[in-house]
Amino acid sequence: MVPVSGQAVTAPQHIVLIASTRRPEVLGRTVDSLRAQTIRPDLVVLGVAADGDVPNAFRADPWVRVVVGERGSSVQRNTAFRSLEVLPDLVTFMDDDAVLARDYIEKARAYMTGHPDVALMTGLVVVDGANEDREISRDEAAGALAAHRPTEFERDVRAAYGANMTARGAVVAGEPFDERLRLYAWQEDYDFSVRAGRLGRVVHYHGCVAVHLAVGSGRVDGRTLGFAQIVNPFYLWRKGTKSARQLVHDWAVYLGANVIHLRDRHRPDREGRLHGNLLGLREVVLHGGRPEAVAALRRAPRPHVTTEEGHR
Repeated sequence: MVPVSGQAVTAPQHIVLIASTRRPEVLGRTVDSLRAQTIRPDLVVLGVAADGDVPNAFRADPWVRVVVGERGSSVQRNTAFRSLEVLPDLVTFMDDDAVLARDYIEKARAYMTGHPDVALMTGLVVVDGANEDREISRDEAAGALAAHRPTEFERDVRAAYGANMTARGAVVAGEPFDERLRLYAWQEDYDFSVRAGRLGRVVHYHGCVAVHLAVGSGRVDGRTLGFAQIVNPFYLWRKGTKSARQLVHDWAVYLGANVIHLRDRHRPDREGRLHGNLLGLREVVLHGGRPEAVAALRRAPRPHVTTEEGHR
């Protein structure tokens, strides 16, 4: 372990870091679930934007560190990581609504120890509410994890899934999350993964298993997400972590899905997302695609976008 402060102090070897905003109950249940791990992380670090984001019970728990800073998943992760007095060997990032298999930390630690050429590892998500456009209950998550039989299959990938990924502490210190990607910071995990891949392998390892609940409360509105769907990939293309082909693919997928599902009231705020897409295209054309401009949308009124406008 490398002391951040230059002093030899006792440090955790493996920490879990969770960025969360305005979901104390969800966060509390997720942190409590980590106590059942076959090998517990040495420390759980919570990067939040306000005191009320964290259950009061954690404030006196030496196993949990609460770090309050500016809102936004990238900046919350960076601020929480920089609060550490020394550099940990491993950092597992997880969403506040992710559920890990009971042996996840044990498997992640063993895998990373046995594969020193790996800079970043992401586990297998057996059920993902984000992909299914629905919220997964914790009972369903527990059932899915109990029914799944993990394997030792692994493959090299370009990007890890931020709902559950484990990086070497030195990688996180050298390649912090891009704080120009504001608020929900769409695709910040992709950008981090590409930069981590310059330092070592990025691997999808099926021995570590998780479920992403996709709890809806506290998330950004559709218009804000739609803006980021357009502007953030463009910014990453200009930055060099995304190819032109990937940029075109992303735009086609996001715009296409928001148009196709515009009339489907069972889908999440497609009208707002499409409006955000259009605002994002305007930002790209007029201002060169500034991802931090998304913050202004939170202060601007949201006009109505008709179905006819959405299909033009």
